[in-house]
Amino acid sequence: MTPDTVSTRGLLSRAFGENSTAPVEWVDLELDGLRITVAGDAVRASVDDELLRLPLSYEEQVAICRERDWVSPWLELCAAMVKQATRRPASMGLVRDGHPEDQTAMRTLGFSRRFSRRLDGLFAAAPPGLAAGPWKWWILHPQLAVRGAVNHGAYGERVAGVPVQGVGTAHDQSHWDYMQILQPVKRVAVDMQSGRQVDLLQYLAPRVPARFLDVYRPEQPAAPAPAAYPLLSKGSKGEDVRQLQAALNAAGASPGLNADGDFGARTDAAVRAFQAKRGLVVDGFVGGGTWSSLLGHEVKVVSHPGGLVAPAVLGLFRDANELAPGRSKASDGTLPSPAHLKQNPNSGHNTGNAGDLTHDPDGGFDCREWAAVALEDPRCLYVIFDRRISSRARRAEGWRPYTGTNGHTAHMHVEVDPAQREDASPWPWAPS
Repeated sequence: MTPDTVSTRGLLSRAFGENSTAPVEWVDLELDGLRITVAGDAVRASVDDELLRLPLSYEEQVAICRERDWVSPWLELCAAMVKQATRRPASMGLVRDGHPEDQTAMRTLGFSRRFSRRLDGLFAAAPPGLAAGPWKWWILHPQLAVRGAVNHGAYGERVAGVPVQGVGTAHDQSHWDYMQILQPVKRVAVDMQSGRQVDLLQYLAPRVPARFLDVYRPEQPAAPAPAAYPLLSKGSKGEDVRQLQAALNAAGASPGLNADGDFGARTDAAVRAFQAKRGLVVDGFVGGGTWSSLLGHEVKVVSHPGGLVAPAVLGLFRDANELAPGRSKASDGTLPSPAHLKQNPNSGHNTGNAGDLTHDPDGGFDCREWAAVALEDPRCLYVIFDRRISSRARRAEGWRPYTGTNGHTAHMHVEVDPAQREDASPWPWAPS
């Protein structure tokens, strides 16, 4: 039997690929003069010969729907589904207050098993027909232009028809948990007066930006090529910062920012507030996740003058921030200055394969400790700290004097092997 601790990430997509999902039972409902066909229940898949309602991310939902001429529901349709539902049990609080371990466990198969079994018991006593369970839908909504993904639902009985989690809950395109289910809608509806077929993507076009509808069309590419933006942080300047400030204002930054191109304290505070609101890592770095969430489409992060910042390098900061959330980032960096480019043409900074981590023992990140163990990771080519260098190629010699113009006394420099730059697994200082 599959262990309860197994992650549910990707399980529903895999089930579709293996044809192990249960047949969808479709139900018609009326909305705005249209007869619209929706799934009568959350899609279920076979796990250990048991049909479970498995969760999925918005990215997965789009891919599944596109291949089958389905679309996601939208706000008004969700309300109509709730109104017509014959099976609408109260919200089930499987995540317990005061139990932080549940926040992680809710992405496991064990939580999905409990959720589905409890629903099956409740549904058995209800009349057959449409279900609007205590779950969340990924929906088509104008806020996709700001958020990139919008979830809605988890209806309860506290106030009839009012969702526990309404539009605005902060989840990005890759989020999933046990309540984030798939209850698809057939893309083609019927005009009840004329009998003609209506493409719901055209019907929704006046309110949802075209690029978020086009990804549901089989004849269209799955998604536009990711745009490229720089990794930004406090101290950055220029037109990219100006665009960041404008995007933060559009996302509701309060107080509003002066789009002056200077990433100062107010912009840093606005970035951190945005990251907290969206459930992102709150570190003040504007990388791929923050750019993508702000702009509503996938974004690549690039370093100057155009090399991708390696996922392994971004992992340096991710793990340092998790270990020491209050650490100073005054000397953090991946982006080279023009002078650095000229003086150090072979530096990994120039191609996104190096990162500098601030030495801040009082804040919980002591480079004296972590520089010594960095080379234990096979991705690390060499480390420079406090005017000394240690490299994998000459590791038997230990630490050697470093005579470069920058003594790296305020930070440690970690150079990543280009052949392993895509490996974003934890670094030695990642909390276990």
